[in-house]
Amino acid sequence: MQTPPRSFPSFASLRAFEAVARLGQVARAAEELNLTPSAISHRLKDLERHLGISLFNGSRNGITLTDAGRGIAVNLSGLLNSLDTVLRSAAPSLPRHKLTVSVHPSFGSRWLAPRLGLFCEAHPDLLLDLRLTQALTHFSMDDGVDAAIRYGAGGWPGLHTTPLLQDRLILACSPAFAGGAIPRSPADLAGLRLIRDSHDSPRDWFEHFDLAFPAMREIVADDPSFVAMAVINRAGVGLVRETLVSDALEAGTIIALFDMALPTRYGYFFVCPLARHAEPKIATLRAWLSDAVT
Repeated sequence: MQTPPRSFPSFASLRAFEAVARLGQVARAAEELNLTPSAISHRLKDLERHLGISLFNGSRNGITLTDAGRGIAVNLSGLLNSLDTVLRSAAPSLPRHKLTVSVHPSFGSRWLAPRLGLFCEAHPDLLLDLRLTQALTHFSMDDGVDAAIRYGAGGWPGLHTTPLLQDRLILACSPAFAGGAIPRSPADLAGLRLIRDSHDSPRDWFEHFDLAFPAMREIVADDPSFVAMAVINRAGVGLVRETLVSDALEAGTIIALFDMALPTRYGYFFVCPLARHAEPKIATLRAWLSDAVT
């Protein structure tokens, strides 16, 4: 006996439902799928008619999933991701997913850039649009940013936050600084050039270790990456953020002085809107970053 053909809803209606369920808004789903909100609404109604059930509840605060809708949504994202993986393994030329990330410039230039090739090799299906800026994105539909790497103390309301690197301030210099006459004690710093970021206080560093602040000739910049590069290029002793010179320390192009590091409450964090933290493309970058910083 011949098995009757299966009756599936349209793929377009399933994609629309998955996007609305994941993003929580018809407007955001429309933006992601390059459709109008009206087209998304029509596809949702088509899906409900096909299934003969209601998938959403309307409310003043927007739409929420019914129990049946939640049951479908829990499994549908995984099924679509599996289908995407199968298709891309068979047809590598399929268009890649675009991920727009706002990145703090110091993290981008000093930490991410040297490792960017590793990410691209591991995830060739993701096309990164990196926007290096210190300005905090508000994740509005206008800026088009999916996620961000921020520097600060964390705790931003409404955002899913993943700690990446906690910062410490160290004194460091090039092994070739001053003809190789490396300071051996804090007293040896007197009269030397001190390069620092305008937000980092050398007095706090010395006071933390109960040391007198020696008379030094200061060069102050408003970019910690500039400070790191100046120290690497023998311009002086630097009060540097350890996260930005970890590669240079490992390579021996600079050395940490006195084995002293001042912990700070600041660091780099991967953030995204709470409603979007489980999106596959965002979760992929977050997982890669978390692994790479360990």
